[in-house]
Amino acid sequence: MKNWFSGKAGWVLFAVALLLPASDLFLPLDWKVGDLMRPIFVFAILGLGLNIVTGYTGLLNLGVAAFMAIGAYSYAILTCDIYPFQFGFWPAVLLTVGIGAVVGLLLGLPTINLRGDYLAVVTLGFCEIIQDSLKNLEAITKGTQGINPLPYPNFF
Repeated sequence: MKNWFSGKAGWVLFAVALLLPASDLFLPLDWKVGDLMRPIFVFAILGLGLNIVTGYTGLLNLGVAAFMAIGAYSYAILTCDIYPFQFGFWPAVLLTVGIGAVVGLLLGLPTINLRGDYLAVVTLGFCEIIQDSLKNLEAITKGTQGINPLPYPNFF
């Protein structure tokens, strides 16, 4: 079977696509690329973490969302204007990695020998505990409203 782009029809379609205005074809004018890239990068990082834990080790960890939530709330608390910390982007990222590592160590020490369904149940329970804690700690996490507005990262 031939490649669809190898014939004349493929080149004609390519030329027509080049002539169309790119902003109307791919992105509406009111969208910003930065607003679109943020969730793409977040889910790409989450997918890489799942690939490492599940793909390379074969362990079923159902608490990955809890670690994602811990990282997101840690970063938000460290950078948002309504809290006294107000770190910059890079110090907050480094501290968030440290907080995630400490929480992972605290969960990993008692569960290091678990395999199979037992690990899945413990990590799922951890995920539910973190979810309920973040919802009910309204003084810290603003409950179901979330922490808003987060400052945009500036790299320098």
